[in-house]
Amino acid sequence: VGINKFVLQAEPPDPRRIPPNDIIGVTVVLVTCAYREREFVRIGYYVNNEYSGEYDEETGPPKPIELGKVTRMILADKPRVTRFPIPWNGQENAD
Repeated sequence: VGINKFVLQAEPPDPRRIPPNDIIGVTVVLVTCAYREREFVRIGYYVNNEYSGEYDEETGPPKPIELGKVTRMILADKPRVTRFPIPWNGQENAD
């Protein structure tokens, strides 16, 4: 009972593993929390990755994309939260 807070820190993704066409645009950061292997909350944040350098709107940013010119805007003030009832006490009937 009460409010739980935590700080999530992670290394950035390896850009070599991201398809070039997926670097720019809207994506999601998804955080899931589980207790005894049962998910009880899922929090999603929309993320918009934009290219800050100059480029022709019709052809898009230059390829390969200069990652130093990509800016990330996270809508941290508008998370999408989904809660799931689970049996906290080990009983199968979730209250």
